[in-house]
Amino acid sequence: MDQLGELETLISEFESRGAQLIAIAYQSKADAAKSVEKSGVTFPILADVDRQVVDLYGVYGLETSQANKTVPAVFVIDQSGNIHWAYVGKYAADRPKAQLILDNLPE
Repeated sequence: MDQLGELETLISEFESRGAQLIAIAYQSKADAAKSVEKSGVTFPILADVDRQVVDLYGVYGLETSQANKTVPAVFVIDQSGNIHWAYVGKYAADRPKAQLILDNLPE
């Protein structure tokens, strides 16, 4: 199961903890819509068409073999807008398990 599917299976757990899942991808709006349709997730997958979000969070071009790519990253942002926890992958398939994300939600 991919990470989106794994997150979807635990969405009620995230919501019961007051968390809202949002995926942001450096892709077109049409591709983001296709990703939602293909994966069947109920949370939004937003398009970062102009690379503003990946640049802001510093997750673009970190993988030396793919300087023009983003790396997977997860940011847990608290209600004050502060980054509570972050996981930045070292390569394209380096993604945290959903349970690790749950374990790092603010109390």
